[in-house]
Amino acid sequence: MKQTMITKAENYYLNQPINEAPDLKEYTAEEYQMFEMAGWVKMLEDERIYHGKETNLNGSLWDTVIGATNGKIYKISLLIIDANKKHMGNVFKSTLDYMIKEMGKYSEHPFLSKRYIWDAPEGNLIFEQLSKFGQHCINIFITSSSIREQVQNYISKH
Repeated sequence: MKQTMITKAENYYLNQPINEAPDLKEYTAEEYQMFEMAGWVKMLEDERIYHGKETNLNGSLWDTVIGATNGKIYKISLLIIDANKKHMGNVFKSTLDYMIKEMGKYSEHPFLSKRYIWDAPEGNLIFEQLSKFGQHCINIFITSSSIREQVQNYISKH
């Protein structure tokens, strides 16, 4: 059985028209400003960011943020934050096992990190765990290859 990249999280999938994606709420001007202060640079045409509804993946509830360009989803970001290190370690391990079962072995895993990357023709998936200030965060970034040309155009202009 050929394994393929995960491109869907419950009701959201890569390249889905925004007007067909349920329960989205676009960032406010203040949220965009905070995102920019944190280092976000707008590189894509008509780029928009949305809060999605909580997504159930592998038995856990994840906060969901959606990135869109030209009216279609190009990125699905899933996030869990918790102070309970043991619980988050268990979520990370079980989700990593799930991803390996679904997609096969990751393409890249930087030495001594909790970051795994799967590259595929349809895009890439980054899975990571970060810990700072007593909080433990697990992120999943599912990104469509549909933005490659826009990113290259942005880079060549800047």
